[in-house]
Amino acid sequence: MSGADRRDTQRKPVQVRVDYHHDGNYLISYSRDLSPDGVFVCTPDPAPVGTTLTLVFPVEGLHEISVTATVVWAPNPGSTAEPGMGLQFVDLPDALRDALLELIHRVAVLAEVDTGTGPCGSA
Repeated sequence: MSGADRRDTQRKPVQVRVDYHHDGNYLISYSRDLSPDGVFVCTPDPAPVGTTLTLVFPVEGLHEISVTATVVWAPNPGSTAEPGMGLQFVDLPDALRDALLELIHRVAVLAEVDTGTGPCGSA
């Protein structure tokens, strides 16, 4: 069963800035998609599966939120999959879950640039 088949809720294409710490580095990236249960973060250097990260991103009405998430998927080295990592939120409070649902419903996703690249910069 693929990771998408195990999700409780379907992710929607939402591009928002996502900041996180990994291996002592402060990193800034963007989401490819988002659900109240998790997010796909675009990055050429994903954290290993099982890693717990703290993510910070903007949510309307709350300015920025900080959530804990665990890496549940990352492409194998040499894979042609989009560069990034799939994360599942850990112990998300109901108020933050509701704010994420509101964000998902309000964000308009811009069409891909004519270069043919995907949201994570891949073809």
